[in-house]
Amino acid sequence: MKEFFSLLKQGKFRAIFLDPTDNGFLQFFRYLFVGGIATVVDWCLSFGTEWLVSNTLPSIHEQIVYIIATTVGFAGGLTTNFLLSRAFVFGTKEARAKTKGGEFFGHFLVGAMGLGMSYLIVWAGTSYLLPGNYPVFRITATVIVFIWNYLARKFFVYKK
Repeated sequence: MKEFFSLLKQGKFRAIFLDPTDNGFLQFFRYLFVGGIATVVDWCLSFGTEWLVSNTLPSIHEQIVYIIATTVGFAGGLTTNFLLSRAFVFGTKEARAKTKGGEFFGHFLVGAMGLGMSYLIVWAGTSYLLPGNYPVFRITATVIVFIWNYLARKFFVYKK
């Protein structure tokens, strides 16, 4: 954290956002931005898909709509997160896998577990806690899964 504030005080934004680093706080800070961009992609695709499917197929069960919307959002967010994490957070040399495909697969596995958590939170929330409040539970799921994704990717997909 000390390094971050020192760089900020000196106005070294390139070092904060772009230069390779092993500093955990800087990586987490960058991941906030990467995660934020991936979340915007995820939510836009999720809510857009929810609206499209609901208005195109009005007789489809709302839980099926939520599953479709969450899956579409997940795919877009995962791809965005992978590309940006590789470029700005963890670096391409830090992956445990030997190939880019293996690295993406590890990234995907962590994301798939996060997707499972997201499904569970959205399903339980909209079915039992506050039916019809999809956005509330998508936001809740996003925060929980964000923390999971960062920690799991840092420690399992990328080297320390």
